[in-house]
Amino acid sequence: MSLGLKSSESNVAIGLGTFTYTVQTAGLHGAVAVSSVLPPSGLSIVIQQNGTTVASSLSPSASSQIVSAYIYPINCAVGDVISFILSSSNSNDTMLNTAKTIIRVQAGEL
Repeated sequence: MSLGLKSSESNVAIGLGTFTYTVQTAGLHGAVAVSSVLPPSGLSIVIQQNGTTVASSLSPSASSQIVSAYIYPINCAVGDVISFILSSSNSNDTMLNTAKTIIRVQAGEL
């Protein structure tokens, strides 16, 4: 699924899936995803550049309500695809509106 992520803006993703951003300007970029979840959660966040994993979240603790992954810098060319893959090993996370994630991609520093 393509969320149509916008650069330099906070994008909200609801639920699990893959959300992508296509780079418009060559150079260094930062990428961050922060999720709020209901414990217990098995949410995992993976950030990929053109299909190669460049960052991933740590497994959430039993009481954790925040899961995050970030990377800076990512050296990008025009047309590179940055993907945020939100998945879970816990069926609780698949319920509607359980995982809410703020995703941001920005040229330069975050």
